[in-house]
Amino acid sequence: MINYEAVFVLRTEDDLFNKGKEIVDSELKKVDAEIQGEEDMGVKDLAYLLGDQRKGHYYLYKFQTDPLQVQTFEDSIKHKAEILRHIVVKLDQ
Repeated sequence: MINYEAVFVLRTEDDLFNKGKEIVDSELKKVDAEIQGEEDMGVKDLAYLLGDQRKGHYYLYKFQTDPLQVQTFEDSIKHKAEILRHIVVKLDQ
């Protein structure tokens, strides 16, 4: 198992933020990821418009999973409307 951090930029509307978070939680469970920590980083201005969005709700996950599952996870979330952007980074051991 490898340690990862992932930051998600979710929509700011409460219902869409909660739906986006549920999607991420569900997809992490599907790849047998063990969540080590979460941090709600709050609503921030975006550097540029994403569609009609000027702000995003940033959320950080720290988790462990098999490296072969990371691409599966990213493929499953990349076209979800509730998730504006994301990045997954492998942490140094």
